[in-house]
Amino acid sequence: MRKMEAVEYLPYSPLALVLAFVIYVWVKRREVKSFRRLLLGTLLALAIPPSLALIGIETALGKVTLVDVGVMFVAMTFGPAIGALSGAGAALAFLTGSPYLIPVIVVARSLEGLMTGWVARNGEGFSALILGGVSGGLVATAVIVAFGYWSGGLSEALRLTSTVLTEVTTGMLLGTALSGSIKKRYIGLEETL
Repeated sequence: MRKMEAVEYLPYSPLALVLAFVIYVWVKRREVKSFRRLLLGTLLALAIPPSLALIGIETALGKVTLVDVGVMFVAMTFGPAIGALSGAGAALAFLTGSPYLIPVIVVARSLEGLMTGWVARNGEGFSALILGGVSGGLVATAVIVAFGYWSGGLSEALRLTSTVLTEVTTGMLLGTALSGSIKKRYIGLEETL
């Protein structure tokens, strides 16, 4: 019998997050205001971030993608639970390229979506969306930079800082603009769970 290494299980961490989300929805099922909106938010959380992760610019410090635009848009529009689920969607983009990064991406982007959605939902107006984007972006940056420091030292942490801050800033600006315009047009969209 062959001994399984932990590395072989890394691609399953998004599945664990999806399972946790399903259990959370099941427990909170009486509080769901619209199952259509819940389904729409869930599908967008799993589809938009990996799609936008494919769009990127290769720089000297690494590839800068639009994954944060998707994470922040979904979190600001549908709330913290679906925002946290977008971390699984963001990790799906790494299945073929760098599977060892999947758990870090799941944790960082899920915390980003959770924090962004929570702050955006508990505040009022456009400023709450911006504050949510900033707080979620800082959490994601801290997690990814800490992983970079742990895995590659100070030089890797500094390299990741500039790349992630660029992604987070772009995500905050574009995600806030998209979510603000959608929320203005479709009142009550975020009241899903």
